[in-house]
Amino acid sequence: MPTKEAMTIIRESATFLDIKNILSTMSKRALVCFIQLLRDYQHENKAAGSLITEIIQLAESELEKYKQEEATL
Repeated sequence: MPTKEAMTIIRESATFLDIKNILSTMSKRALVCFIQLLRDYQHENKAAGSLITEIIQLAESELEKYKQEEATL
């Protein structure tokens, strides 16, 4: 499991920022599927836990934006 310092470096990396940008362009359905895929992967591959958790949190944040938007309609 990466240390707190390692996770900070990962979060600030260009690749992680690319992932964040990609997530912000995904549809609601794609986000739901992607989150489930990551959770399944995370369950099978415990060593990737911290990074996968970070990506899941980003995806859930984007999904929440859809939910908030739907609530205002």
